[in-house]
Amino acid sequence: MKISIFLLGVASIAFCQIDTVARLSFFPMHIGDKWQYEIIETHRDDTLSTRYEAEEIVNDTLMPNGRRYFVFQHDVPYGYYYYLRIDTSSMIVYSYDEYDNCGGYEMDLFDLSIIDSVGWDNCRSGGGHYWISTTTVEDSVGKTGYSAIQTIYYGSSNDFNRTLASGFGYTYGVFGDLGYHDNFSLIAANIDGIEYGDFVGVYDDSYLPHQIFLHQNHPNPFNTTTSIKFSIPEAGLITLTIYDLMGREVEVIFKKEVNAGFHIVRWNAYKVSSGIYFYQLNTSNSFKAGRKLVKKMTIIK
Repeated sequence: MKISIFLLGVASIAFCQIDTVARLSFFPMHIGDKWQYEIIETHRDDTLSTRYEAEEIVNDTLMPNGRRYFVFQHDVPYGYYYYLRIDTSSMIVYSYDEYDNCGGYEMDLFDLSIIDSVGWDNCRSGGGHYWISTTTVEDSVGKTGYSAIQTIYYGSSNDFNRTLASGFGYTYGVFGDLGYHDNFSLIAANIDGIEYGDFVGVYDDSYLPHQIFLHQNHPNPFNTTTSIKFSIPEAGLITLTIYDLMGREVEVIFKKEVNAGFHIVRWNAYKVSSGIYFYQLNTSNSFKAGRKLVKKMTIIK
């Protein structure tokens, strides 16, 4: 079943008391659910670029900590996997954490039980602070009036906000710092078999990028291991190098001839101390000879 535009007039939620079913609707999770986002990136030179990313719940699985999680594949069909669950008694959304940074091998991401504006510090705050509030939002096709929860994080190096909309989940967000930022907007979704909006062709296996692009590492901030994704429209020699704040080379983590398409490099920073670092992608491709792309990452140990 497909609905060509997003639903209007979702009933308002009475925030004076907790309605469990209503609150859980802010983070729908069913096997087969899909979301696609348009991402407009503002670069340090004030230029803009647009890309599309998608994610899908492909399965559920029992993890080593004895809890069952939904398996999310980000940037279908080329991306990484992560694992989420909701504790229906506390209404906290948890992410599986193989490095056990927070205890119990999971991290708390959202608290859906909050019914009024309030500060919230979870185990990942890292010197920052979360502010959660209830609001109404406008979606990416200009419709208004559905209930939402907005989570804003003020960190020591990065700021972001995410908006969860009733019935859809993550619909809008901003991530970045003083030098650049990404604006995420939901453009299409398939929730429990009902399709909203129109998907751009990321589910087509023949899809290839039209330009070179270096993605923000995930997770970020991170403790030990992170993934760095890049895309290139032609084959060529790619080098990924880590630098510290002083511009000193820390490690060349990838140097290889690769084919056109989407690629992910995983970096284990167990030898590197906490702090802010930069990762630089160098290309030798004919289409962008000598092109260098740089992004910032944060390690918290």
